[in-house]
Amino acid sequence: MRDLRMWDIVQHKNIKLYRPSSKMFWSLLISLALLGLAQSVSAQITADFTVSRSQGCPEPLVTQLQDASVSANPIQNYVWTVIGPNGVLPNSPFFAANPFIALSDPGLYTVSLTITDNLGNSSTLTQNDVIEVFELPSASLTANTEFLCIGDSITVNLSCNPGCGNIVSSFFQPIPGVLVQNACDTSITLPYSLSNPFSPNAILTNSCGCIIQDTASFVVTPVQRPVAQFSLPETDFCIIPAAVTVTNLSSSISSATTYTWNYIDTLGNVVSTQTGFEPIVTLNEGIYSVELIAETNGCVDTFFQNRVVRVFNAVIDFSISTDTACALENVVFTDLSVPIPDLWSWTMPGASPSNASTSVVNADYANAGSYDVSLTVEFPGGCSLTQIQTGAIEILDIPIPSATYTVNEDCKVPATLNVQSTSINTVQTEWTFPNGTPSSATGVGPVFVTYDGFGSYEVVLTETASNGCQITETLNDFHVVQPYISSIIPDVLDSCVPLNVNYTALFNNLPTGESIQSYAWNFPGASSVTSTSSPGPTVTYTDTGCFDVELITTTTTGCTDTVLLENAVCAGSPPIGMGMADTSEACLQTGEVCFFYNGIGADTIFWDFGDGITASASPFDTVCHNYTNGIGPSIPSFTALQYNCPNDVNPT
Repeated sequence: MRDLRMWDIVQHKNIKLYRPSSKMFWSLLISLALLGLAQSVSAQITADFTVSRSQGCPEPLVTQLQDASVSANPIQNYVWTVIGPNGVLPNSPFFAANPFIALSDPGLYTVSLTITDNLGNSSTLTQNDVIEVFELPSASLTANTEFLCIGDSITVNLSCNPGCGNIVSSFFQPIPGVLVQNACDTSITLPYSLSNPFSPNAILTNSCGCIIQDTASFVVTPVQRPVAQFSLPETDFCIIPAAVTVTNLSSSISSATTYTWNYIDTLGNVVSTQTGFEPIVTLNEGIYSVELIAETNGCVDTFFQNRVVRVFNAVIDFSISTDTACALENVVFTDLSVPIPDLWSWTMPGASPSNASTSVVNADYANAGSYDVSLTVEFPGGCSLTQIQTGAIEILDIPIPSATYTVNEDCKVPATLNVQSTSINTVQTEWTFPNGTPSSATGVGPVFVTYDGFGSYEVVLTETASNGCQITETLNDFHVVQPYISSIIPDVLDSCVPLNVNYTALFNNLPTGESIQSYAWNFPGASSVTSTSSPGPTVTYTDTGCFDVELITTTTTGCTDTVLLENAVCAGSPPIGMGMADTSEACLQTGEVCFFYNGIGADTIFWDFGDGITASASPFDTVCHNYTNGIGPSIPSFTALQYNCPNDVNPT
């Protein structure tokens, strides 16, 4: 018989009873005792667990179910069951010892753990509401429109639901670039100036610490507003009915832009509505306003031209300012055509100008006679009409003014003018003499007029013919009365005595035909004069000093002028004196040497410092100089002058 082994005892159902020996009895007794002890130990198994995060926001909330069970035998199986506000989690149960779970639904969660050891013993622990997932805040974003024109205002509304607790902070972006803080349950109206689409959004934080960024479910789409603009190649039509065309100058970046054209009569009635980019419309006689409506996705712009189109039968006509005019009198020709033509072509034989291309023409006629006038106009639309008026204007002869005079230039007052009319085709002569005596006169003349002041005077002559035609002619600068002006020119101004000076007399504004009759010179201080009555005397001065010169002249008509030239010439003698320096030695560049003159009779001292530098100064001035050209001796010198009369060059 084989020996009993431990596994035979554990698996006692396979044990067969034998009568053991004494040794076997005790062995069996010990084995049974050990078996009971093992069964007692196997019964010690207790499920327990903790969670790493028991509260949080559904970000989702990630927490770890951490096994804390106690078992005498190795735990073979784990079964975790998680029940949330919506029932058992879809991926539950979990079989790991310490599984991680992610929770997204707000609410309370119950967790149950069942463990089983290797002997089949098990234990279960259920913890109710062990995990709480907070509810996120939420934002409700609405707007008064989802499409708007760039630059228009939009109103965006924000409503806040705290979810858990209350809202502790909010950031609201209604439009790009604008961020509003603490803006829950508000409406904000702002202009939308960008071209990019945008969805309003908000960031909310509740008192439970949950944060959410909500973006509107809609997109604000800005639309570039079209700019309506047009021109009309032609606005006036003289052919009925008229085919009116337009040039669309609108600007739009969208191919979805539509164009509506309204043609409105003077009563405000829309007589025609056209669509398209540049439609052609047919209009009957009348005056019309044109309206263009450009629309892109609800953005509208309107351009309106009031009473811009005229359709009618053309009428040509013109007027003449007078039917009888004097020769050289201005005559005005005015177009009265309806509508206003585009082109004018006037023909006026005998007039100046004889042709013109403007709506209004100013012309005159040189010769008497009867003259025709014709006008051809071209209206918008291309039609043209011509009107001829035969014998439209009668031109009368006019006087031909002229006058003679005996004096028209003088150099003394009072001056007298003698005038006489030599006009042709005149029956009445009238004179006006501004600033003269008399100031006016009538008759052919001769008329004598006196002027008491110097100046230039005009004479106004008015002649009237027997037919009433009158002409006035102004003779500008007809009579000039002004003094002549003398001047004295010496050939030398200053030098040493004896000083010989040749004088010359010059004259300005000497009247035509006038000449100098006599000269009277006066030379104070002169020692000799060749002549005091000649045009150019020679004068000698032997005394030192400055001397005046006076000249009195008389013209052949008795006009006189006196000129005095003060200090005209100066005569001097060589001064006597010496130049001195404050030192004979000086440092190069930094040392300064000062010079002064010690003498009498000088008015100017010319200094030569011996190094190429010179200076002029008063005899009473001290002149200082720095030597910078090199080390070595320099020999300064000076020249003393009296009225440009020098002494010898002297060393200093």
